[in-house]
Amino acid sequence: MKRIAVDVELLAPVGYKDALKAAIIGGADAVYLGGKDFSARRLAENFDDGEMRSAVKLAHDHHVKV
Repeated sequence: MKRIAVDVELLAPVGYKDALKAAIIGGADAVYLGGKDFSARRLAENFDDGEMRSAVKLAHDHHVKV
């Protein structure tokens, strides 16, 4: 049987800063998040505009995709 190489990406949902930090520490390759005014994750705590900017910067500083 021929083996096929597959790249796997660990994607984590984050709705607040502590969850983002946990995802980064836990080795997430990418995270998905939403804002307070627009999000498919409407029941999560979610980020306001300022928090969103900080969250994206923190993720990118740790080479985590958003």
